Amino acid sequence: RDLKSRTGITNTKALRDIIEKLTRRKLIKDFTSVHTGKKKMYILEELEPSAELTGGNWYTAGELDIDLVDASSKLALHFFKIRGRKGGSVAEARDFIKAKGILNCDLSVEEVLQLIETLLYDSKIERLIVDDSQLPAEERTFRLLGPPGTAAPDAAA
Repeated sequence: RDLKSRTGITNTKALRDIIEKLTRRKLIKDFTSVHTGKKKMYILEELEPSAELTGGNWYTAGELDIDLVDASSKLALHFFKIRGRKGGSVAEARDFIKAKGILNCDLSVEEVLQLIETLLYDSKIERLIVDDSQLPAEERTFRLLGPPGTAAPDAAA
């Protein structure tokens, strides 16, 4: 519908044929935006749609990849279990996940931070520095949540 109005081509079959020819000639490619549901969008073949449109690694063909999120989350939690109360940074967790070779994608620092923040909200881990908002994402540190009644090191400060 948008292509019809923007191009002025009202014949649906003609428009479909044009899109097919451009796709076959590798001039354009389609992708599904997480914001528009099943609606196809088109982009020049040599460009990659932004992660904001595609959902990044967490989405496949516009659908949330729950298995990927679950596997990645389990790997991140395993990292913090291994590190115990010592904890580790987002960058270290990302390196750990990548080194396992289980995932068929390369998670960005921001995606690993999303996983870690989910573990934080689920009360499985805690921040090592209470106010780390000024630190770059990869330098933010977390650790396995201690027994009830224990606080993060600088929470009492």
